[in-house]
Amino acid sequence: MSGPLSGIRVVDFSRVLAGPLCARTLLDLGAEVIKIEPPRPDVSRFAFPSTPGMSGYYAQQNAGKRNVSIDLNVPGARELALRLCDTADVVVENFRAGTLRYFGLDYETLAARNPRLIYASITGYGQGGPWQGRMAYAPTVQAEAGFTHNSIRHYGEALGAPTACRMQMSMRDSKPRLRSWRLCIGAQRPGLANTSTSQWRRP
Repeated sequence: MSGPLSGIRVVDFSRVLAGPLCARTLLDLGAEVIKIEPPRPDVSRFAFPSTPGMSGYYAQQNAGKRNVSIDLNVPGARELALRLCDTADVVVENFRAGTLRYFGLDYETLAARNPRLIYASITGYGQGGPWQGRMAYAPTVQAEAGFTHNSIRHYGEALGAPTACRMQMSMRDSKPRLRSWRLCIGAQRPGLANTSTSQWRRP
C-alpha cells in the first residue's frame, strides 16, 4: 500500500493495544509491518468479540501486518530477531522497561548494528524510576488514578448499590493513539521527539 511511509519497515514486538495500535497506524500510512509473536500468542487473540478462530479486537489492531512466530527463549531465535531488526527502520515494543534488554534486543544493541533505527519503547510508567518494572493494564491504571473509586461512588449512588463502571476507552485508546501519531511524526522527521513514556531515537 502506498502512503507517506512507503518503503519504511517496522518490526513490531508489541502486544495487546498500545504497541499494536502504534504499528497499525504506521501500516495505514504505508509502512510494512512485521509482527513478531511467540508461539504462546498475544493474549488479545482471545479477546471478545470474536468469531471462530479470530478475535475482532486482535484483527482490528493487527490487520495487514506480516506475522512471524519466534520464541526468544529458544537458542538461535535471538539471532533471527536481530537479522530482522537489521533490516528495519522502526522497532516497536511495549514491554516493561528492560524486558527486551534481557534478550539482547535493547536500543543500544540494535542501534550498534543498525544506526538508522528508530526504537519506539512504550511503557506505562517510563524507562526509569521506582515504578519502571510495573505492568500497566487499563484496570490497574484506572484504579491508581482514582477512576475505579469514583465510578463506584458515582454509579453506586445513582443505582443504590456499589457498581463499577468501566472507563477503559480513554485509557486504552486515546493515549496509545496519541503516541502512535507522535511516532509517525518521528518516523518522518527523525529525532523530533523523546519523552519519558514513548521514546524514538535516531542520530
